[in-house]
Amino acid sequence: MTTEFFMPMIPPTCTHQEKQVNWKTKTFYEPTELKAARAKLMAHLGQHVPTEKYTGAVRLITKWCFPITSKHQDGEYKITKPDTDNLQKCSRI
Repeated sequence: MTTEFFMPMIPPTCTHQEKQVNWKTKTFYEPTELKAARAKLMAHLGQHVPTEKYTGAVRLITKWCFPITSKHQDGEYKITKPDTDNLQKCSRI
């Protein structure tokens, strides 16, 4: 079974890596900016839930299309922040 979709949205700039630590209670927490980024991704992903559960191995391929800036050309690899690996972690439940 193959599932493909495109989510037209501006990718969040806050990533999973930006969790913070409360040193008094020694607990991790998500700042409000990270919570908003996660909510945005989950809202867009929720529209593409498959009708049947996957029963075998799953391969995930993501491509992030960031807005063109004066510093980068169209189609150029992004090597600056945000780190796309950590953007993918935001969408995990």
